[in-house]
Amino acid sequence: MELHPKYPHPAGKTCVAYSRCGKYLFTTGSNNLIRRFLAGVNDEPDTIDFSSCPLSLATSEDHFAVAGDDGVAYLYDLQGKSPKSILARSALPIRYLEFSPSGDEIAVVGDDTVIIVNIDSSSPKRLPFQGHALTVKFHPKEPLVTCSLQDGSIVILDIAEEPKVVSTLEGVTPSIPDQSDNRCSFAVFSPQGTSVAVPTKVFDVALYDSQAWVQDYRLTGAHTNFLTDVQWSPNGRYLATTARDGQVIIWDAVSREAVRKETVSEVIQIRWHPNENEISFTTESGRLYSCPAVPDGLPTPLGPPIHSAKKQRALEREMEDLQAEPQSDGLEEDDEENGDANGYDDLFVEQPRKRSKVAQTVQKFNPGTPWLNNKRYLCMNDTGYVWTVHQDSDHNTITISFHDESVQRDVHFSDPDRFDMASLTKTGCLFANSETGFVAMRFHAFSNDNWEFQIDEGDKIAAITLTDVVAVVATQRGIVTTFSVYGMVLDVTRQRNVFALAGHGRTVLVLRHFDQDRLVYSVEHFGDETHGPDYLISDAHLDVAPSELRTIFFGEFGDPCVYDHAGCLMTLTNWRSSQTQARWTPIFDGPSYSSKNGRQESYWPLGIVDSELLCIPLKGQQRFPPVPLPVTASLPLMIPGISEIESEYLCQRVMATQNTAQDEEELASVETALDKLLLRQFQLAASENRINKCLCIVRRLNQPRSGEAAVQIALHMDLTNLAEKIQGVLEQ
Repeated sequence: MELHPKYPHPAGKTCVAYSRCGKYLFTTGSNNLIRRFLAGVNDEPDTIDFSSCPLSLATSEDHFAVAGDDGVAYLYDLQGKSPKSILARSALPIRYLEFSPSGDEIAVVGDDTVIIVNIDSSSPKRLPFQGHALTVKFHPKEPLVTCSLQDGSIVILDIAEEPKVVSTLEGVTPSIPDQSDNRCSFAVFSPQGTSVAVPTKVFDVALYDSQAWVQDYRLTGAHTNFLTDVQWSPNGRYLATTARDGQVIIWDAVSREAVRKETVSEVIQIRWHPNENEISFTTESGRLYSCPAVPDGLPTPLGPPIHSAKKQRALEREMEDLQAEPQSDGLEEDDEENGDANGYDDLFVEQPRKRSKVAQTVQKFNPGTPWLNNKRYLCMNDTGYVWTVHQDSDHNTITISFHDESVQRDVHFSDPDRFDMASLTKTGCLFANSETGFVAMRFHAFSNDNWEFQIDEGDKIAAITLTDVVAVVATQRGIVTTFSVYGMVLDVTRQRNVFALAGHGRTVLVLRHFDQDRLVYSVEHFGDETHGPDYLISDAHLDVAPSELRTIFFGEFGDPCVYDHAGCLMTLTNWRSSQTQARWTPIFDGPSYSSKNGRQESYWPLGIVDSELLCIPLKGQQRFPPVPLPVTASLPLMIPGISEIESEYLCQRVMATQNTAQDEEELASVETALDKLLLRQFQLAASENRINKCLCIVRRLNQPRSGEAAVQIALHMDLTNLAEKIQGVLEQ
């Protein structure tokens, strides 16, 4: 591909960065200028004069920052032309800037300083290694940073409180005694935070596991000189590298192969467009190049972050083996006769032919997927997934796969019982054949504790669920049997028209038909093995029709969750304290999220992990996850219909109230995070001179120092009357 450069600056260090929204592309250069381009547009850029020779550039959602050889780092509004504030001053040049994922803080690294600055208060957090640090890279989710040093070592720091060393990598990256050297020597986290890419002194890229800090693999055999930059694609599927050998390379981190190479001399920085298949890079001669990143026909570099390139590689290899297996012509012909556009059964929830008594028209809920090419999922959750392959008239094969392979390897076995239901936990899996009524509990580790159960002849199984404590089996005749996880019968009740079950620990969620188009739910708790369940909630109405339900599960803190076909995820709140206070709160809306991010996709939820929705993105008109399972994604929770900042606060507050296991230190940390979000709302309301709204926000603050911060914000905005009123609220 022929590349066409732009010439924003003369020869010298030329930095480049996209705004996080993708609207702008910034460059800085040796002519003491900042250029602000509209990304993807060939118009002339805005030109901003800078006070010295710029050496570093960084962007966030709302700001950009520039620092230079005069030792001053400035903060700008994204569309501004003059500095908003001074972030830091140093006697020597400042050579590196990086915003935190939230944009509230920025790392400032110079010849004699390395600090993290809060952009609102400009209060610095001083890191060790003053005078010989090169870069600071933030973890996307956790309070961790990697700090690269001149001697070639990389130090991982926990910055939640006082900086504390977590781990150190030595002897991997090149030593760089001269801080103006353009060789890169740092460790950059993947967008999901599970992997870390490190340029090595032998011209490779080493990929490390960010939990154990051990090397997984390397991208090798392409570069022949020191690397100058390494950057992850927005979804973590690809890596872009530049080097002194004049090569620009796009790597597929899953296949571990180079998928694109360009030759451009003196490239020193490269960046990915956050919303388009595009990269931009700059050279020491002051040139700027923008071009497509990943060739057509390959997986996209965009979308939600993939969970693990290593896991995706294993899945794709496994499916190559499965696709070589002979297929059953009979089942493929059945799919064709059904005539569904994507090869799936026509309906996921089986509808009755006639409207009559509820007992005669109970719809069948399937927590997995229909058959496609002789394969289907029996269940999927945040632990893993269970899928079956039709082999012949005598048996199927079943595979249990786990998202975290370090905990448990995949389990594969022959299935003569033709199980069509499954419920998976970290310790075992409960299987059932709904037609024959046969139930089997299988522990992942070899164990004599495996057990089986057969329901009465003539009855069929309606739903099953398994937790780490109990297993529950409900039949179409209304017999609900609860077992201990080792097969002891704990309780038998009569509950007609059971539609679906889900469980967590000692708690079970039961959905039943109220009538043809309505469901009721109960929450049962098994305190111990000596008596039956306590009904925390009994037959409360659920505002989701049976035909609209996609899946049910429990969140990370043990709260029931419901996801419907419209893409709305709801969690049950306040249910532990009182049945009358329990309510379903929406915490994610798939159509709103995909529209906001310019995507045409829906989402299949697996669970809530780290207060984010773990899910499978479904492209276009896909209704169910294909086999093999695509890479999982973690999406931020969001409440539809309100602003992003209000949604983030309410979602975090919901998650905080559901986490009942917090100690005092964790609680203080949560309160601080909530107060930061409230202060952002406060600042916006204050800028609009909405005094009463500001006071409402202040009354919701949790910590005294947050109230003091609100006073300082008001004073900074010359709202002295507001500051006085806030002081009065605080004194009350």
